[in-house]
Amino acid sequence: AQYFLLFLCGCIFGKITRDTIVDEAFCVAREKITEVGAYTPHHVIRAVLKQLGNPEDAYAKVHITGTNGKGSVVIKIATGLENCGYKVGSYISPHITSIRERMQVNNKLISREDFVRVYDLTMKAYQEIGGMEKYPNFGFYGKTIVMAFLYFKLQKCDFAIIEVGIGGSKDHTNVFINDVAVITNVGLDHIGSLGNTKEDIAFQKSGVIKEGKPVVVGFDLPIEIIEDVCEALESPLHMVRPDNINNFTFDEYNAKIAKKVISLLQPNFPKINDKDVEEGVKAKQPCRKEKVPLEQVKRMFPNNKKLPEAIYMDVGHNPHAIHKVFQEVKNEFPQAKIRSIVSFSIGHEMIDNLKIFLENSVAVHLSTGKHPRLASIEELEEYAYECFMNAKEEETLGEAISGQGAAFTLNQALVASQASPQQEVLFIGGTFFFMSEIRKSLGYFEDPDPDMTARVYELEPLLKALDLEGEVNYWEVLNNARFKVIKTPKVEEIVGKERMKKLKDDMITDLQQIYLLY
Repeated sequence: AQYFLLFLCGCIFGKITRDTIVDEAFCVAREKITEVGAYTPHHVIRAVLKQLGNPEDAYAKVHITGTNGKGSVVIKIATGLENCGYKVGSYISPHITSIRERMQVNNKLISREDFVRVYDLTMKAYQEIGGMEKYPNFGFYGKTIVMAFLYFKLQKCDFAIIEVGIGGSKDHTNVFINDVAVITNVGLDHIGSLGNTKEDIAFQKSGVIKEGKPVVVGFDLPIEIIEDVCEALESPLHMVRPDNINNFTFDEYNAKIAKKVISLLQPNFPKINDKDVEEGVKAKQPCRKEKVPLEQVKRMFPNNKKLPEAIYMDVGHNPHAIHKVFQEVKNEFPQAKIRSIVSFSIGHEMIDNLKIFLENSVAVHLSTGKHPRLASIEELEEYAYECFMNAKEEETLGEAISGQGAAFTLNQALVASQASPQQEVLFIGGTFFFMSEIRKSLGYFEDPDPDMTARVYELEPLLKALDLEGEVNYWEVLNNARFKVIKTPKVEEIVGKERMKKLKDDMITDLQQIYLLY
């Protein structure tokens, strides 16, 4: 009501526009998110789960952490078990296009109706135990993991395969006793949140290990740390190595990890068999070295007479993952030059990542998008300049080309590739948060369900107070709240300088802990 009154007064006196009020709504929503936080303490999640009857106890659970490969191992285990005749829930993070991707049963996204249903049940339980007064920190991640556990029980799942968000010990998913824990590998990612060394990060990730429960680990990690934790908790340790340490693909290796996990579940689930599992572990997540059908691209760009030999999308966002994908693409197309489209999220190792793209590409097209976590073109240009300035004399770096949004940059890259006399492959990568827009430009028509995201962030009451329901596109509401909002003088006047300063600081810092709007 106060926002509607403010808007009405502004219209009468001509001093405040509707856009100003919408900007104020963004600010209030942002401040709510940053103050309450996306992070939810474990005791809050456990209290809500207890009120719901502990739905997480209704099925067997696999808990997966690691720097790279988590999402791929999730889908391979889930599909392998589904092929054997079991009903399998999957919880993944982050999502690419729709929040509903986070909760799936037998690789099918939760329906919009079921999403609303489990959200309402979750919030009802939260209110019953005291709500905001008693537990003020029930944020985005707390809500989504509780919703997932409840949904899997309502769907009568036999298994739940749970991917952590960050780390292990402090992650919002670490509120249950698993049947098998998995650590795919450990690299230097999320430094600051998890630690400054591989050993520190490995210790954080070892938080998924539970007393007496088996643990499956990859080969690329500080094994001594994991061994010490397993010994202390008397948890059987199983290490998986590639068949050929010098020649393997991520997909083959992730499949091997998945098969080992399933074999440990087999004694209690007799329908598990090698044939169905072998077929199931071929499953792949979107944007994990995903090859785009060229016929689909031709339909989207009919005027392009010559397309690249192949187009790949990959969400790898640390040096090890990006370098490995380049290796695999070069092995498949040894004669081709690679042209890249790159966008990065704020807070990751942008210089190290960008340098790998420049070292392995004939040209790198820098791009950004609507997602608030994406770096701007200006930031990417600065990092590219730094890469060139710090390059050794013998290093050859590809050209850095500034683009704009996803559609513009994709067209720019395809036109340049068409004009090239060389055989080329196009590689699109750098971050999860760019892929939704690039997929749309490539002909993948997927519903982003922004109203579902707005529901979890409790933006709907705010929009209703503004009398904007039905008039404003939720997608614009969620994505238009970029940093420009904090520079609006009218908003600062309304909200107050101190409040705006805090909001700005919260938006820029602790991005590993607070995933703004996602």
